[in-house]
Amino acid sequence: MNGPFTKLNLVLLAALVLQLGAFLVLRPDDSAGAGQAATATAGAKPFAGLKVADVTAVVCKKREAAPVRLEAKRTVDGDKTTTTWTLADRDHAPAKAAEAERLITTLAKVVEQTPVARRAKHHAGLNVSDANADLRVTVYGENGRVLADAFFGESRDFSSLYLRKAGDETVYRTTGAALFDFPAEAASLAETEFLKLDASKIVAVRVKNEHGEWEARKETPESRPASQPAESRASTETQPAETQPASQPATPPAPQWRTVGAAPETLDTAKVETWLRGLSALSLSEPIGKARKPEYGLDAPTATAALVLDDGTERVVAIGAERKDQYDFYAAASHKDLVVTVKSYNVTDWFKKALKDLKPAASGDAPEDG
Repeated sequence: MNGPFTKLNLVLLAALVLQLGAFLVLRPDDSAGAGQAATATAGAKPFAGLKVADVTAVVCKKREAAPVRLEAKRTVDGDKTTTTWTLADRDHAPAKAAEAERLITTLAKVVEQTPVARRAKHHAGLNVSDANADLRVTVYGENGRVLADAFFGESRDFSSLYLRKAGDETVYRTTGAALFDFPAEAASLAETEFLKLDASKIVAVRVKNEHGEWEARKETPESRPASQPAESRASTETQPAETQPASQPATPPAPQWRTVGAAPETLDTAKVETWLRGLSALSLSEPIGKARKPEYGLDAPTATAALVLDDGTERVVAIGAERKDQYDFYAAASHKDLVVTVKSYNVTDWFKKALKDLKPAASGDAPEDG
């Protein structure tokens, strides 16, 4: 061959092209770690040293949810230390200690596996950037010292959880925990008891809602011996004492619920008692805070229910505006200083009850056989 490229030149050129191609395909990629770095980090537990007793606060933010700050308060009595947790940014609403501590212990279980990215340009795509992380958890110790600061992102197929530690651009695939293992929202962390009464001690109720306004009271007929039906009582009272039948143990009288007004009506006792059991054991969905903002709708409630106990105690719960995107309503109670939300189905079942729903079924309402 007489051209500028001899056969040997062509062979060498082809070999060079193959080597270049192999380098481009097999070179270490900054978005998929491998080799010595992967071997060195696999199996490491970056937060294994976290101890609940050392933690004074936890700040977490999950996706679009508002950030939550948990704070621990410890009291010492002799050799016993008691820790209580509150939601500091919700005017210190009580938090579940078990869930607050689960945030910390779950973080301690995270195990780093292989690196999947080494540069900041990949953080957004892996949902671990400062702006779009699926979850960020920051743990504080005494004097505000940061004990851990982690960004987590879920893989597209939900099979992996990625981790980036604050101040480090490397992202790791992890094992040991899933995103749902972190109770990082106020609704998950808050103590849910809002109203808890003994329904059997309720003697009066007042309701105002879209169906109207009404009041009902529990009336207990006078006790009488079981051997004396009401219709025979008058005749026995006129008999000489020696001829009256022997008195038997009194039958507890069945209480009745009757409306208050010009034309009182007797309600279905079973229906009323079932309704009151639900109304008197109300759980909150999310604590909001002590401020009563106009948008909460509590200045002109959509529904109110007042429950009066046999000792004269009264509890009034007001339902405000609806948060349709959260499927709940703002609510406040006379014995609480916090505004909360309650689930929409609770409002429908307990606060939007119409009086007609509590009346005895008419004879024609019985279902037909067959």
